[in-house]
Amino acid sequence: MSLFWEKHIKSDIEVFGFRESPYRGLYFFIYLFKIIRKCKAPNWRVIKHAKELWFLEKEGLMTKYLEFLRRRGACSNQAAAQNFYYFQYIKNRFGGKNNLNFLEIGAGGGIFAMLCFEYLPIRNYTIIDFPEMLTVAERNIKKYQPKIINRIRFLKSGQRPDVRFDACFNFNSFCEMEEKEIIEYFDLIYSTAKPHALFFNVNYHRKIKNRDGSKSDNNPLLFPYRGKPIVWETNRMYISQKPFGPPTYMRIEIM
Repeated sequence: MSLFWEKHIKSDIEVFGFRESPYRGLYFFIYLFKIIRKCKAPNWRVIKHAKELWFLEKEGLMTKYLEFLRRRGACSNQAAAQNFYYFQYIKNRFGGKNNLNFLEIGAGGGIFAMLCFEYLPIRNYTIIDFPEMLTVAERNIKKYQPKIINRIRFLKSGQRPDVRFDACFNFNSFCEMEEKEIIEYFDLIYSTAKPHALFFNVNYHRKIKNRDGSKSDNNPLLFPYRGKPIVWETNRMYISQKPFGPPTYMRIEIM
């Protein structure tokens, strides 16, 4: 499906002439509708991906997004679109700083790490995740951005980094954890952050069943924050996706 999307994005943008046409938005909407119609088995993930691309187009980010994909020989997918949008919030917040150390908890396929190395002066990047997900992230990074692999540390859940960080990120994994795990990770984040470091998380409200049979009500509005928020809002990309899934909340704070 990803290859299908990227193939049509590349060709249709040139056909519709988005950069010159006053009807760019209308053409793009028609294009997405046609893509969905062409899919053999359209489902909510396909439609959600289409709405994410439509959101990037409305925000004026589609051209830059495609340039990033093409430089890496990669295809569009939901995670790539989401991470590219999230990255826009931090790309200009580290002006004049070099040798940045970043921490990401639950990095998925490693897309956000690759974006950070693409545009920011990163020294080291630490990823904490389950072993099976670390394997996925490492494989993707070696495939799409192999030169940075030696500057990324892959730690299993429960392992503690031995460096201090300029920023920490979590996208939609705190909401999948037990309450005690969330508390442990927040303690880790605040104890390893440099003064005035950035903490950026996007999570949705979810009720989960714990391993001991009890239940956790993971509300990102009630996580044990300690810093000063500079952004705290409903994820605007989510708003464009209604009614697909629960609302997600974005918070960026200075620690």
